[in-house]
Amino acid sequence: MQKEMIEWIANTFSKKHSGNDRKRLLMDLKHNPEFVVEVVRKNVPLLAEEWSKEFGRAAIHVTNDTGTPDAFDALARRVFGHLHISLQEELSGVSE
Repeated sequence: MQKEMIEWIANTFSKKHSGNDRKRLLMDLKHNPEFVVEVVRKNVPLLAEEWSKEFGRAAIHVTNDTGTPDAFDALARRVFGHLHISLQEELSGVSE
């Protein structure tokens, strides 16, 4: 269920970005990953709450193997990883 929550948060976060905002997200995913992690980190509490309401379950504790003591940061890094994989086709069109 942890994987499903991460995927849902990543997809929801991704869908909230369109037009120039989406282009900027893709550029940052490719060239400024720590910035994206920080932006996702700031959105994680709200997105986890939305996930809980949508599925009627408490947010899942994410195993913290990222070397950070902050659980929201650990989740943000997992979400970033999923975004990077799921948006690979769009990322391939981003110029260096």
